[in-house]
Amino acid sequence: MESIWKSFSLGFLLRSIFAGVFFFISFSLTEKNNLLFNSDDVQGSMVIILTVSLFAGVIVYGLHRALLYALLIEPVLNSEGCERIRKYSPLISQRTMDSLLSVWDMEDEKSEKNSLRSKKMIPWGDYTHLHYTACWSVIAGAIAYICMDGSHFERYKINPTLCWLSLIFFTAGVVSDWRLKSLREYIEGQKSVSSIPEQNVPNSTGE
Repeated sequence: MESIWKSFSLGFLLRSIFAGVFFFISFSLTEKNNLLFNSDDVQGSMVIILTVSLFAGVIVYGLHRALLYALLIEPVLNSEGCERIRKYSPLISQRTMDSLLSVWDMEDEKSEKNSLRSKKMIPWGDYTHLHYTACWSVIAGAIAYICMDGSHFERYKINPTLCWLSLIFFTAGVVSDWRLKSLREYIEGQKSVSSIPEQNVPNSTGE
């Protein structure tokens, strides 16, 4: 239980609030096509918004990591087909990857290179999942209101703003995820080359 509480870092809580805000926005727009905000009690409204956003963000993030990402997204992006595509379309140039790795390696020359690179990629992964979580929060907010309202689904019209918002977040998540996987595969490729005995590496003449 203690290890679970330690995982709730300040950064995680702030990311959860950010993503959860879109749950509140989606819920509000689905109800009245207008944000639920009491201008007469700004402080009370902010407390409610932050509380709901934090709770929704944590729940949606947990469902994303345990179900949605594991079952719908990860199997596709980690497939052999996508890996082959990334070799030709990594969405991040080799020059950018080399520059990025060079900066990371110079930040702490005393640390083991592979360990330092892995630590640097963790925040990248965190913000990638933030995009996904924001997308699911938009969808969850609309579904939550429809379920709580109890009316027939035919009564509701698709809100173009919410559709575009969820699509933008999902696209941002996929692109960021794709680039991160491209970088990891590039690093793995470097390891494979460096592990080949020098006498087996072709020289400039190809001999």
